[in-house]
Amino acid sequence: MRLVHKMSVLLAVDAEEKLISFARQVEAAIQTTRTDLTEASCGTVTIAAATTDLAIPFGGVASGKVLYLECDAEITIKLNGGSTAMKLTPSSAQKAKLFWEGLFTGLTVSNASATAAASLTYMIAG
Repeated sequence: MRLVHKMSVLLAVDAEEKLISFARQVEAAIQTTRTDLTEASCGTVTIAAATTDLAIPFGGVASGKVLYLECDAEITIKLNGGSTAMKLTPSSAQKAKLFWEGLFTGLTVSNASATAAASLTYMIAG
């Protein structure tokens, strides 16, 4: 299994992207190809309102090395059975996204909203 990811970051002050405040353009510095991944699990889950610590399935992945999350409503995540929660909060016009390379064996998500469900798309590779 191969995973290739490219990250392009361009912050422009204007809609025509002429007034650039920050740009990361050196491709060698922002492109990574990993060949050490052998399993992957991905999907989309609906996290019902008031859900606490819903375990995200790893499928055949024993230890995750790459994690990508995308959600349309505020959620919190916990890794490796820990008690520290990280909050993912989307902006009013965009989904919240998290890309992380590390080592992890568990992922739980919570939705504190009393009324609204959240949609979470995930990819875990290891």
